[in-house]
Amino acid sequence: MTLGGVHEQELETVAALASKLSNDYTIFHSVHWALEERFDASFGEVDIIVVNQSGQLIAIEQKNGALLESERGLIKQYGDTEKSVVRQMHRSLDGLRDKFKHYSKFPLDIDYLFYCPDYRVVNLNSVGLDPSRVVDARSKDKLAKQIETLLGPGSGKYPDRAETVRDFFCDQFQVFPDVHMHKHAQQRAYTHLSGGLIKVVDNIEMTPTRLRIQGVAGCGKTQLAVHCYNRAIDCGKRPLLLCFNRPLSEQIKQVVKPGGVIKTWYGLCDEFAKSRGHQLDYRQMNTDPTFWRRVQEIVVESDVPEEWIFDTVIVDEGQDFKPHWYEILSLLLTEKADILWLEDSHQNIRRTNGFLGDDFVTFHARENYRTPYRIARYIKEHLDTEFDTANSLPGMGAFDAEIESSADLEKAVDKLIKQLLRQGFEPEDIVVLSCVGLKRATLHDVESLGGHPVRRFTGEYDSAGNQVLTDGVITFDTVYRFKGQQSPAVILVELEGASSADVLLVGMTRATVRLDVIRITGKSG
Repeated sequence: MTLGGVHEQELETVAALASKLSNDYTIFHSVHWALEERFDASFGEVDIIVVNQSGQLIAIEQKNGALLESERGLIKQYGDTEKSVVRQMHRSLDGLRDKFKHYSKFPLDIDYLFYCPDYRVVNLNSVGLDPSRVVDARSKDKLAKQIETLLGPGSGKYPDRAETVRDFFCDQFQVFPDVHMHKHAQQRAYTHLSGGLIKVVDNIEMTPTRLRIQGVAGCGKTQLAVHCYNRAIDCGKRPLLLCFNRPLSEQIKQVVKPGGVIKTWYGLCDEFAKSRGHQLDYRQMNTDPTFWRRVQEIVVESDVPEEWIFDTVIVDEGQDFKPHWYEILSLLLTEKADILWLEDSHQNIRRTNGFLGDDFVTFHARENYRTPYRIARYIKEHLDTEFDTANSLPGMGAFDAEIESSADLEKAVDKLIKQLLRQGFEPEDIVVLSCVGLKRATLHDVESLGGHPVRRFTGEYDSAGNQVLTDGVITFDTVYRFKGQQSPAVILVELEGASSADVLLVGMTRATVRLDVIRITGKSG
């Protein structure tokens, strides 16, 4: 503190009081205060404050060196500037009292003491100070004794009051990450930074387009898909955008221009079959493993009308596309249709093999803009994966929790969600992802988590083929179904059942602010 410019004499006083006063007293040194009014702000400092067990206190003003006794009272001269000791002390006392009113319901019980160890006050009655509140050069060794006489140790009868006063003078405040700031900053950064991939593709000349983007998670593939879809609409084309899962396709529909078709692969086949007059019994999806194969055969065997022909196709999560799907898709495209193929070999959780022809040009996008660097560091430490961390935001980090068995999972997730809610996350911000299939997931049938209802897929479909979801705000799903999406807070569970490291990578890279991983120690894996 001395190296920081603090007056050494004040530190000596603090050290002397610390050695002479009992533990019934708490000493604060160099207390700065600020009082904001509507059109003005006042500032000041109290050299030393001593608080007893009852929350009563004495403010000590220490002046070293020579003083001037005048008609205006006791004066301390700083170069060409003169300051009234009395006025300075009363100003600080009034400022502290007024400031404390905004902090507590009870008033501040404050006294004062003037301490001038280098000066002997000659005319005490004329300096505007009470003689019992002045300790000068004649009595400087009795400073601690005078404090004990004026203040006393306090009774300790009101410990909460004393704690409130001490907290006030500690001049401390707790800092919690502003979740909303993280979320909004992340969205701005991701939208802005991932625009780099869009610029690259916009500047590639190719007729017809046969472009494959081999991009890591978070490089902006979905943003690129939306951009190219809208660009095709602007050029008078009819685009088809195929998404890996239905939730992602529904989200994209909300932000693109009208004029094209956005579907999952099965959704596309379903819509085509219905347009050709076939009535599908969706209840068979859960019982007949050949259901979707028969639906795809309808597409192959039918004549394709003009309204089902597209001149632009964009495939998201192309690594999960099967070779015969591409053959069927070709039946719906013009001969020179533009094809943009977006994939990531590190997210190949269905273990399919590449099948695109040599006429495709491949561009590698290695920058991950979605994942904040604290989560990215965690991923690289735990998984054998390589990507460039292009997000400069720290996020709130990644955290591990351990439980002994799957029987403890619901309780652990419930506790963790309550913690996230206290930190400022909204229930809609939180997604719990299992690394196993939906039917094997421990939390598949859970109704509520963290005191909120859970939104999950029931496994059933309505008469129109739509997935039936429960009414809830905390989302539970699997990594397989949540691919291509993201959420501020992700809780990853059942890692021991993951079929590959790719599943873990997909799950971890869904988090945009905070990642929590719950591991089961009682299992190997």
